[in-house]
Amino acid sequence: MKIFEPVAAAVAAGRAVALATVVDTAGSTPRHLGARMAIADDGATWGTIGGGRIELEVTSAGRAVAAGAPPVRARHHLVRDLAMCCGGAMEVVIAPVGPSAAVLAAAAAAVRARRPAVLDTPLDGGPLRLHEVPRAEAAAWRRPARSPDGAALREAVGVGERVVVLGAGHVGRAIGAAAARCDFEVVLCDDGDTGALDAPAPWASVVVDSFDLDDVARAVGGLGGGDAVLIVTRDHAVDQRILEQALVRDDLALDFLGMIGSRGKVGRFHKRLVARGALDGARGAARWARLTAPIGLDLGAETPEEIAVAVVAQLIALRRRGAAEAGRWQRGEPGEAPAAASPVHAVVLAAGRGERLGVVAKALLPDDAGRTFLARIAATAVAAGVPATAIVVVVGAPFGEAVAAEAARLGLAVVVNPDPSRGMASSVAAGFGWLDARHPAGAAARALLWPVDHPAVTAATVAALIEAGATADVVVPRHAGRGGHPAVIARAAWPALAACDADEAGARAVLRDPRWRRLDVEVDDAAVVRDVDAPADLRGDRS
Repeated sequence: MKIFEPVAAAVAAGRAVALATVVDTAGSTPRHLGARMAIADDGATWGTIGGGRIELEVTSAGRAVAAGAPPVRARHHLVRDLAMCCGGAMEVVIAPVGPSAAVLAAAAAAVRARRPAVLDTPLDGGPLRLHEVPRAEAAAWRRPARSPDGAALREAVGVGERVVVLGAGHVGRAIGAAAARCDFEVVLCDDGDTGALDAPAPWASVVVDSFDLDDVARAVGGLGGGDAVLIVTRDHAVDQRILEQALVRDDLALDFLGMIGSRGKVGRFHKRLVARGALDGARGAARWARLTAPIGLDLGAETPEEIAVAVVAQLIALRRRGAAEAGRWQRGEPGEAPAAASPVHAVVLAAGRGERLGVVAKALLPDDAGRTFLARIAATAVAAGVPATAIVVVVGAPFGEAVAAEAARLGLAVVVNPDPSRGMASSVAAGFGWLDARHPAGAAARALLWPVDHPAVTAATVAALIEAGATADVVVPRHAGRGGHPAVIARAAWPALAACDADEAGARAVLRDPRWRRLDVEVDDAAVVRDVDAPADLRGDRS
């Protein structure tokens, strides 16, 4: 949407311009849904859809549309059609901007004012449509997807990603400036006691003279989805105070909470917060799992500018892959032993056809925040203490390639079920067979068995189930007397699941085998028994 304003201005100045929008992708592609470029009839361009031959083709068609040719809807396989090595396919709609100029200007104004709306790009090349909607509804389309009627690409406007930088020192300012250059809205906060706010910060949309999160929320109209909060102040005591305030607010649903500092500092903060009772039990474990610390990719960064690159790169992983786990540090400090393999894994079953929803990939449906169901499950698992690298997604026809691409963006492993028509147990066998082959027998490991149509289970629930799994071989959540998902399966039962019969009863029979110590855990989370099988179910998992 960065190009909307200059393109609207160009049309207002009398230039003829076409807008090209990526409306569908499959496999590996340089850009994804919602990527745009604009092309004037004289060949000038704004934005990019990925470069290479695909962009040359679109530029040529765009010049013709800008000059008066009818709209174009073109699909190209990047290897067969264009000899590009990406391997995927892209579908692009190219339409004249003139009939949509006023909408583009309104969309640009909504972005500036953070006024929530949804923007529809008709697949037939018709004029864009903008609808102002409540923030929660707009947030459901943060990741572009087909509109309910299938006739347009729909995306959120005015609910963009925001980075709240708590600390206006050298590092905080370097992070803020780098984030702004990558199209994040930046809020800069400091208490001003040391004059840290005296120097201007032209890249910040808002400057707040306080470290208190309640003050920050009032200044920016609330904190929550779409916000990344970074704690980078000058003082460890201030860092700890902010961290505790953020963690104990269980209703503060941030996209990302990160803090700068060594592992020693993080460990000391953990001990202090445990002593203060802020991290008790499963809820406390889920709270602590929300924190990413140290922040930034493990690049060996030292200078403020290098640290900024590492931190903003991690935020980009969150933007593009839906989970920042791909960027977390995996090694200890110099001289420490490498971190052990995760004792908790997850097998996400995503090979179904979603026939009662009209044959769809449930894994790619958007949730209330615009994330795919798969991205939401990955983020929840990570928040409950399961590394993204320990999550494997089972995929299969007809949506295997698209779901695998989404899993790759999230940094998750993929295993293919060659014949998902044999039933859910065939996917269970594929996933647990993959795990069984990669972990020694007798290892103290557990795995979540998580169908992708249960995306709304909370991190606190998952953390409680994992904790219960320390004393049982099979843990099954229950709500209102009904068994649900995800279950937690001990390493000893993995071979049996890997060899279960090719129907759903086979997997269930394994989990009911008296060899395994089974524990049914009653949870106050209706999402464990709410699966998405019909259109009406979608409303429950987008709320």
